[in-house]
Amino acid sequence: MGSPRPRHSPSRRDQLLDVAIELFYEHGYHATGMDDIGRAAGITGPGIYRHFASKEAILSTAVEVGATQILTRVHDIVDHAASPEAALKALIRNFIRATLNKPELASILLNDRQVFTPDTREFVDRAEADHLKQWLRQLRALRPDLSAAEARTMIHATAGLLAAVLRSPTGLERARLEQVLQGMAEASLFAQDRVRPPGRLAPPPAATPEPVDAHRRSRRPRRRDLILDSAADLFAERGFAGTGIDEIGAAAGITGPGVYRHFASKDEILKCLVQEAVERLLGTDSTRPLVADDDPEEVLTDLVIKLVNDTRDNAALARVAWNEQRSLGPETRAWLLRLHRLRSAEWVHLVSRIRPETPDLELLTLVNGIYGMVIEAAQHDQGLKEEHTREVLINMVLRVVLPPAPTRRRSIDR
Repeated sequence: MGSPRPRHSPSRRDQLLDVAIELFYEHGYHATGMDDIGRAAGITGPGIYRHFASKEAILSTAVEVGATQILTRVHDIVDHAASPEAALKALIRNFIRATLNKPELASILLNDRQVFTPDTREFVDRAEADHLKQWLRQLRALRPDLSAAEARTMIHATAGLLAAVLRSPTGLERARLEQVLQGMAEASLFAQDRVRPPGRLAPPPAATPEPVDAHRRSRRPRRRDLILDSAADLFAERGFAGTGIDEIGAAAGITGPGVYRHFASKDEILKCLVQEAVERLLGTDSTRPLVADDDPEEVLTDLVIKLVNDTRDNAALARVAWNEQRSLGPETRAWLLRLHRLRSAEWVHLVSRIRPETPDLELLTLVNGIYGMVIEAAQHDQGLKEEHTREVLINMVLRVVLPPAPTRRRSIDR
């Protein structure tokens, strides 16, 4: 009998997993080949097959190992916490550190599920459901005033707040960033007071946006509208890379090649959708210049209400613009980044009038977080009535963005 085959070094295997996840995050899963992974890891592409049977196996292994580590820590926290409040604070801290320690893997777990194999997707779905159950149990023990649907909505929104740092890093020093994110998450979940003044939830009837289809029909031929509507829904559900031209055409009621009579490529469709999202979201939430008699908190409250309403009214567009930035061409991505920075600077300027003691980098982290909160909540339907969902989100955002002060506490009747 021959000698047993030597076992491969775990360090080489771990290196391949780390390199692959970085490449999948930077370039996208579909655009990354085994040769790319091998080259980045310093071995030949075929050499990878001594460790992994396929690119799919690399992704599945990395994702399943990462999800298992996070969930093991979650159960350890829950099993040993002295109280629901202590457990929830530790769960928040665990989420933050897991995200910051491996941001590329965290981003793939949060945003790229459409590229997973069915078995890996099922594994991650089960892990996420277990994770959510642990958060939900602690939050409802701490906040018995919440229904299960309210608590789930708040947890998803808070996860979006924490994960927003992946898309919009501010350069804040790591230890301080952890503290800021922890404080934001606790403010969003723990506080029970309502800070929204009465009668400020929804815009007046005349200001309610018309349906997306009607808005589009007023500006484009109907067939083009249908293609964009269909693409927005498919990109939001399956991701840009996981959607083909034929699928877009079928959803719009035409053949795949018929799409090319209106758009040169799938990339052009995405670009048009992002431009529309900017027009309807970023382009409409600019803060008005403050004058001497303005109350900055009142201006901010109006802005938050508009942010929530506009995002909820354009949920698919918001999700595509938020999730598919890496799929854009360099010029479009740079243009979107400039607009994002301008919008963020406006918010930071306004919030600094209310929180003058807070450094700008911390305010920028806060601003990025509230966008992540609102958009993440739009990706999960928890069965709440739409008006109530908006109320929950508006109050969560205001609790995060306004400084804690007993003199500010405002309450409204349910």
